[in-house]
Amino acid sequence: MNLLGRQTEVELLNQLKVKRTPSLVCVRGRRRIGKSSLIQKFAKNFDHYIEIQGLPPRRANTNQKQLDHFAKCLEKKMNLSKLNFTDWREAFAHLAMASARGKFLVFLDEISWMGKYDP
Repeated sequence: MNLLGRQTEVELLNQLKVKRTPSLVCVRGRRRIGKSSLIQKFAKNFDHYIEIQGLPPRRANTNQKQLDHFAKCLEKKMNLSKLNFTDWREAFAHLAMASARGKFLVFLDEISWMGKYDP
């Protein structure tokens, strides 16, 4: 993978890929500097890739709307039947079960938007 100016980040991600256990990586930085592109290009190294983006903050959004969006994305990406989550614990438990076999990269883009409405 050739990402100009991202050699350090790519090297760190490649170290995680060879691990036999799951890892949680938080990529943060200013807007519009290529964080999502970095992960999307790195995802090509995996058998399975799930990308779910939180709904942007809007007055009409609620925690349940975020959960419903998460469920619909998971249904589509994993070819699952209708999902319905009542809380994030349940949603992430289902995600963990669905991605338990094989090499998965799960990219939760704008995760702060997902949890914005959860007290």
